[in-house]
Amino acid sequence: MRVDGIRDEAVAEACDALLESLDVLLERLANRVESAPAAGSAEWKNQWSARESADGRERLRRHLLVKIAIATAARVDPTHDIEMARQAGIPEADIARASGRKTQRRAPRGNAGLTPTQTTLW
Repeated sequence: MRVDGIRDEAVAEACDALLESLDVLLERLANRVESAPAAGSAEWKNQWSARESADGRERLRRHLLVKIAIATAARVDPTHDIEMARQAGIPEADIARASGRKTQRRAPRGNAGLTPTQTTLW
């Protein structure tokens, strides 16, 4: 037990509920930031039916990047939305900008990656 008198399963169930609530809240906040139409409205239905169009893909791109930006700013792990963005073909530079990180990290040069137990040959 992590906490005396509290079952680990109860903690896990509470964790699942929290994560689900965070996901729903993040979705709603991204819609608000984007001024998205109300779910079920005529405009929402039009956008839903056009989701495979160029405009629909652009809306998805922007929506995922907004979710990543909000999550990052709130210090919530955006890994799931980052993976979705990658699957949607969103460029890494756009994902990096939304998450507030640099686009590429340079690979270490020379012996920078060696641990003290490794022998340097030159």
